[in-house]
Amino acid sequence: MKKGINIFYLLIFIISYSCSKDNSDQKNIIESPAIVILIFPENNTECNEGTIISDTQSEVSFRWNKSTNADSYTLVINNIDSGTTQNINTNDTEEKVILERGTNYSWQVISKLNSTSLTTFSSTWRFFNASIPVESHVPDQAVIVSPIADSIVNSCPVILEWTSNDKDNDIKLHDVILDLDYPPTKIIGSTTENNFQPNLLSDKTYYWQVITIDSDGNKSSSEISSFNIDASVESSSCSPGVSSSTIKDLVKDGSMDNKGDWKYRQLWTQSDNEVNHGFIDGEYAFRSVDGVRYSNAILWQEINVEPGVVYSFNINVRSGGTSNSWLEVYFGSQDVNNGSDEYTDGGVQIFVKSFGDNENCGVNSYDGSIFDVAKNGCPIPSESLLNQDGKVVFSTSDLTANGTIILGIKAGNYDGTFGSGIFIDDISLIAD
Repeated sequence: MKKGINIFYLLIFIISYSCSKDNSDQKNIIESPAIVILIFPENNTECNEGTIISDTQSEVSFRWNKSTNADSYTLVINNIDSGTTQNINTNDTEEKVILERGTNYSWQVISKLNSTSLTTFSSTWRFFNASIPVESHVPDQAVIVSPIADSIVNSCPVILEWTSNDKDNDIKLHDVILDLDYPPTKIIGSTTENNFQPNLLSDKTYYWQVITIDSDGNKSSSEISSFNIDASVESSSCSPGVSSSTIKDLVKDGSMDNKGDWKYRQLWTQSDNEVNHGFIDGEYAFRSVDGVRYSNAILWQEINVEPGVVYSFNINVRSGGTSNSWLEVYFGSQDVNNGSDEYTDGGVQIFVKSFGDNENCGVNSYDGSIFDVAKNGCPIPSESLLNQDGKVVFSTSDLTANGTIILGIKAGNYDGTFGSGIFIDDISLIAD
C-alpha cells in the first residue's frame, strides 16, 4: 500500500514539472512586428502635395499605419534617378522629408522591435515628386476665312484658309479635318501654315474644321464650316498634283475571268441560305437556288490606293429583274473575315435594289454602268465617297493599316430572288 502511494505522488510531481516547463517556454516566444501599410505618397502617382522649399526642392510628408509589436521604424527612400538612398529612423508613423522636385522615388518602411533583431519590411511604392508647374495656354480657336461658310464654289482648286493665334506663341501645327458627313471626323492632312489645298470632287458638299495644336499638346477646334462645289466644275481641276506613280488600273481581274484575285465569303450560311454564285463566261453571277429566298454574300479584293488622289470607279451590271434583292458596293478598311454574318464597313457607296421607293432601280431588267442604272430609283447615299460621275477621293482614315482599300461587292435577297441572276463585269478603279 505504501509503495502505491509513493508512485502516485511521483506521477503528480512529474506532470507538474512538465506543465511548468511548457509555460516557461511559451513566455519566451517573441512575435515579430506586423508589416505596416503605406498611406502616402500613393503608389505609381505624381505627388503634388507638400511644402515648396525652392524651385528644386519640396518637403513631402510620408505616412503609414502603426505596426503592432513594433516600437520604431526605418523609412527608406530611394532616389531612382540618381540611385541614392536615405534611411531615416523614427518612432512615429509620419516623417517629413525634403526631396528633389521633378524626380522619381521609391519608398518602404522597416518595422523594428528594439530589444530584438526582429524586423519586417513593407511593400515598396513608387511616386514622382512633381516639378514646377509650367503655365501653358490653349491656342485660340482658329477662325475660318475661306471658303466662306455655306458658299458655293464655282472654280478649282480650292484653298482652305484660316487664322490662328496662341498667347505662348508656340503653335506646332494644324490638323485639317474634312468630310462629306457632319460633323467631320477625317483628318486629311496637317500643316504648319494657315492654309491647305485638298483634293476634292465636284457636286459635293464638304464640312471642315481646323484643330490647332501647340508644343505642349494643347488643342483648340475651330467652328465647323461647309461649302459646296458646283456640279459644273471639272473634278480633275479640283485635285491638282496627282502622283505620277499612281497605278492606273487598280482592280485586278476586273474583267471577271476568274484569275484568282477575287475572294468570296457567304455571310448567311444557314441551310436555307444556299446560293449558286460563281464566275461564268467573263462575268460573275449572283444567282438564287430554286426555293431559296434569303441569302447574303460578298465578293471582294484589297486594293492599293493613294490618299488625296481622284479615282474613277465603275462596274457594269445586268439583270433580267429581281425582287427584294440588293447589289451593294463598299469601300471598307476592316477585314471581311471578321466572324460577323454581315459586312457594312465604310457604308454603302452605291446600290441597285428592288424593295420600293428610293430602292427600286433593280425591279426591271437593266444592263450598263451601275451609275446609269442607279439613276432610275436608287439615289447615291449622301454619305458616299462617290459622286454621280463615279469620282472618289480617299483620305488616310478611309484606308486599312496597310494603306489599302477593301472593295466589296455584296449581293443578297430577303424573301426575294435574283431572277435569272445579277451579273457583274468590267470593274475598274482608275486614277484620273
